[in-house]
Amino acid sequence: MMRQLDELKDVIEMMILDSYGLGEKSDSIVPCKTLLRVMKYSAPPSGEEVGLTAHTDKLLSAILCEDQVSWIEFETKDGQWVKLSLSHSSFLFIVGDPLMAWSNGRMHPVKHLVMMRGEKERISLGIFPVPKEGTVIKPPNELID
Repeated sequence: MMRQLDELKDVIEMMILDSYGLGEKSDSIVPCKTLLRVMKYSAPPSGEEVGLTAHTDKLLSAILCEDQVSWIEFETKDGQWVKLSLSHSSFLFIVGDPLMAWSNGRMHPVKHLVMMRGEKERISLGIFPVPKEGTVIKPPNELID
């Protein structure tokens, strides 16, 4: 499964590069290694909802495969929180802070939080591109205004 998730990450990366006209000039945004993480959270007390702290991702990006026990909320530009429920067959791509730097502010990380509900533990699978040690994240010349 890791190979397929890594291929999905590569496809999304190429889509981003192509959208800025950089697909033929580069084969990656930032040299990265891919971290696969299985996240397990205990069920909240009966009848309660528990959330993680709202945050933006500090890694380049995230691709999440969620379960049916929890949901993710995103903060809109006007400060409202919107719930997003994903099906078992969905993947969610989240822009991280370094991707905003690489895109020279064209892509924006969204503040989000994960809520748990019900009486089941929560399990989520994510892949996170981690820039290789010593990598300087900067926009390509084509994205400098």
